[in-house]
Amino acid sequence: MENVKAIFEPKTVALIGSSRIKEKVGMASPQLFENVVYNMRKFFRGKTYVLDVDANAEYTRVDELPETPDMAVLMLPPEQSIEQTEKCAEKRVKALV
Repeated sequence: MENVKAIFEPKTVALIGSSRIKEKVGMASPQLFENVVYNMRKFFRGKTYVLDVDANAEYTRVDELPETPDMAVLMLPPEQSIEQTEKCAEKRVKALV
């Protein structure tokens, strides 16, 4: 049951995306990353870390975070998702969406 809590009751979430992606990613529109970030900051009661892999943001890699998030949400093209998935595994992130 403890492993499921990382998905349904996370205390910290890392949103990993790119503000520079202009094309459609999977079934998502290019504005998905911005919308998810906005809604998480507004409604999620836990800590949200935003990682923008293509910009001069506070965080661009999951290993730069001050703590390990319970869950990471990837909103990237497949080639970037593989690299970020490996970094999440190294950081010991419990859940990945």
